[in-house]
This record gives sequence, C-alpha cells and structure tokens, in this order.
Amino acid sequence: MRDDLDLGVGFGYAWLHDRDSGLQRGRGLTDIAIAAKWCFFEDKDREIAFAYLPTLTIPTGEQSSDARLDPGQEFWSLDTRFAVVKDWSERWSSNLDFGYEAAFGDRGDFLGSLGANMAVGYQLLPWLQPEVELNGSHDFAANGRDADWIAVTAGVVIPVSERFCIRTGVQQGVAGRNTDQRTALLLSVDMNF
Repeated sequence: MRDDLDLGVGFGYAWLHDRDSGLQRGRGLTDIAIAAKWCFFEDKDREIAFAYLPTLTIPTGEQSSDARLDPGQEFWSLDTRFAVVKDWSERWSSNLDFGYEAAFGDRGDFLGSLGANMAVGYQLLPWLQPEVELNGSHDFAANGRDADWIAVTAGVVIPVSERFCIRTGVQQGVAGRNTDQRTALLLSVDMNF
C-alpha cells in the first residue's frame, strides 16, 4: 500500500430547476465518479502538498429529455486536476484545484470544461471537518454557446477510519450564463490505500 495514493467512489442526489427554460424540474441520482489522488510533492515543514486528481465519470444518472431536467451528463468524461493543499494551523486548512474535463462518446455540443475550486476547512472534532467551497467552471460548446457557472458548496468531511472517509454537502449555483440553476446534495465515500 502507498501513503501518497487515495482512491474514491462518489455519487450524489440533485434537484434541478431552470425558470427560463420552461422545462419541468428534475431530480435524481447523479452520475458515478471514480476518483484518485496522488500526492506527488509534500513539504511537512511548510505544511503544503501538491497532488494530481484524475476523475472518471460514468453516465449512470437520469438523462434530461425535451420536457424535463435531470442530473445525468449522458456521456463519459475524464477530469484531470492539480491541487495545492495548505494547512495554516492544526485546525485550519485550505485547498485550490484547477483542471480540464474531457468528454468522450456521444456528448452533444459539449466539448469540455475548464474549472477551479477553492475550499477552506476547520477541524472541529477529530471526526468532523466542516468546509466551505467556491466552485467555478467554463464549458466549451460546439454550437458557440459556451457556459459559465459559479457555485458555493457547504459540507463536512467525516474520517471514519484511516482507510475510509465520508464527504457530504449541499452545492448551490449562485451565478451563471447559458447553464441551469441547480442545487445538489453531494455524497462520496473515499477509500484510502
């Protein structure tokens, strides 16, 4: 086993609503994400680490129709990200990640997405770390209708043991262009190897 490699499987439940589209509200399980994290550099004196985070998304969520919004993205994708994690004290930590998501298969007009996230967490108890995160993305589209999206996520990290960690939260879209307004309940279980 390696101390610098984590593997995880994630899924969520989402509620979707777009007042401008006229489509019915949608809800349901999101796609499944299989993620890894490889910490390729760590400076314990400065309490900073750099990591590579690939995530494969499998289209298992409900797919939208002409009448209704649903949370499935309808195609496979690979998100390649880099992250910087910094501990500011024994309890406060932050991270910044950025990357590009490439789409495969029948993806419609979607070409890919450039995204970044910034998070701050506080270790309230040994088994509970609340976090707040700012999320942003720019989606590239073949039809020229690129989309921008900004969201805020509030959640908690619950380390069950050295091998398992549960992450849960609520993500709310706060601004965007050419995109659905969405609220998502997020849940993932990480297995550490």
